[in-house]
Amino acid sequence: MEIEIKKHLFKNAPFAEDLELHILGCLIEAPKTRALIIPLITHNEIFYDSRNKAIYTTIKKMWCDGIEINISSLIHEIIRLESKDKCGDIPYIVNVSAKAVNFTNYERNILILKEYWIKRVLLSIGKELATVSGHDSKDPLELVSEMQTRLMNITNYLTAGNAQTMGEILQEVKNDMVKVGTTEAQSYLPTDFIKLDDLLGGGFKPSNLIIMAGRPGSGKTALAMSIVKNVAINLNKKVAVFSLEMSNIQLGGRYLAMESMVDSYLISKNKLSLEESNRVDKSLKNRLNDNVICDDSPTITISQIRAKSMALKAKYKDLELIVIDYLQLITPDQKNFNREQEVSQISRGLKILSKELNIPVIALSQLSRKCEERPDKRPVLSDLRESGALEMDADLVMFIYRDWYYKIIEDEAGNSTEFVAEVDIAKHRGGSVGVLKCGFDGAKTLFYDLDKPKQFEPLPEKTNQFRYDETSGEVFEDFKVKQKSPF
Repeated sequence: MEIEIKKHLFKNAPFAEDLELHILGCLIEAPKTRALIIPLITHNEIFYDSRNKAIYTTIKKMWCDGIEINISSLIHEIIRLESKDKCGDIPYIVNVSAKAVNFTNYERNILILKEYWIKRVLLSIGKELATVSGHDSKDPLELVSEMQTRLMNITNYLTAGNAQTMGEILQEVKNDMVKVGTTEAQSYLPTDFIKLDDLLGGGFKPSNLIIMAGRPGSGKTALAMSIVKNVAINLNKKVAVFSLEMSNIQLGGRYLAMESMVDSYLISKNKLSLEESNRVDKSLKNRLNDNVICDDSPTITISQIRAKSMALKAKYKDLELIVIDYLQLITPDQKNFNREQEVSQISRGLKILSKELNIPVIALSQLSRKCEERPDKRPVLSDLRESGALEMDADLVMFIYRDWYYKIIEDEAGNSTEFVAEVDIAKHRGGSVGVLKCGFDGAKTLFYDLDKPKQFEPLPEKTNQFRYDETSGEVFEDFKVKQKSPF
């Protein structure tokens, strides 16, 4: 990992020359300390003096190459590599060797050097931020994202995991196994779909990138928002939704239909019965709706999404899920690539975001038209649109398929397919794959669990009932002759 620090000169820049010389002296004069010290210093930036940086780099190279290290061989190697100008003159190098009076306390000294280095990095970032902020050419959100990334790199450096024995790792695996299905399984974010959660081992895992893909109108947004509703209402956790396709008003209308179990067309036309009005009013008064934070910026870059997400996570510690609708509409940070490279850049950015915030990120994705050309139109991984990087970066790939979408109105057993959808877990890093069936009600933009009891009893029939199907855009009259929604 590389953490950039600009070459500015700071007054009173924190450093400790004596500690730097002590560490280098240990490496030269105490062979047994090398295998202990070098793994603790992953890069030479903890040394403030440029000569000490160059000397450490040379010592590390000699150690890795199996070259014997002493003051004579070190000077010879510096001359051979033509690094004398960087490492200082011979008297300085000899003086470094003489500084190692004792070979203890090196761990404490390295820790102090790291702390000083972090303070220098922060000084560098602060000075650069003050300088760049005065120029109008720099996008403020991109600047914030860049600075956040550099600060996150420092955090990652400080909290990087140490080497573990396989026994220690397996004990952690065992602990996770025990927690699955218990109240201690805090690391999983349940979807509220019983079979889906079983297949996922409890729900979505932190730092996972989930690609939810389907053809236009297949129900991607409906499934994503059904999961959002569960997290916000049932789990009382915050969710951020970046809606690049629909406005907040459109998304809110669909959410209201889903939560109230009332036909979205009737809501939009305000043609509600008393019972329907009561359901809508109850949903509007639900304070837990504030757990869903929506951003409908139509043109937004991956850097801006990262910056906004980090700001939300800083403000709301219980932010547990991010949803992006949809991936192909994200504006790339760099536009000098072809489309496949752009999508790869976006995909990688979303994966980094999920790891930085340690929460699941659901990115909706379109599918190519290839599936339309096959007799069996169920999607496969190669149908992911515009980039193989989506399949590579994703921890989980979910496909949505509905027979009704393709005018197949009955299954092989003669049952109607109108309110049935298939969710195919086609890729699951470290877990099971499989296909499960869910209930789907297009009029209410809702996915529901077939294994759970109905939330509401069916509404009384009307003589002139209308039903609007969001996915097809059709309005059906005389609802009695159609199959009833389960709700």
